[in-house]
Amino acid sequence: MKILWKYLKSYKIQLIIGPLFKLTEAILELFLPFFMAKIIDEGVLKGDLDYVLRTGMLMFFTATIGVLCALVCQYSASIVSQGFGTKLRNGLFSHISQFSNEELDLFGTAFPSCFSCNNYRICHCRF
Repeated sequence: MKILWKYLKSYKIQLIIGPLFKLTEAILELFLPFFMAKIIDEGVLKGDLDYVLRTGMLMFFTATIGVLCALVCQYSASIVSQGFGTKLRNGLFSHISQFSNEELDLFGTAFPSCFSCNNYRICHCRF
């Protein structure tokens, strides 16, 4: 992980924001059944239509904020994954470019296919 951290350093804010907003989304989603139970227990059984409407609006706003938190989380995750993959691929390519011809000959003819295989794996790590 220490080796990969140098490619993630520039994304510290997104690495904090993403899980934080995902946690917020999960907490807000867990409140919805509680609100539904309150609607049934205090609104429907007692016939209080005003309480049902107020709690329903509260549920709507809670769900809306949860969706916005999910969008922020997914946006930050996409920034980190695309940037990490790009930096990792560039680092791999620059490291391979520093090999001498003698070092490349040690790998043989399988080396180009190995490089493209690693590039393929890096691309799929992002998804």
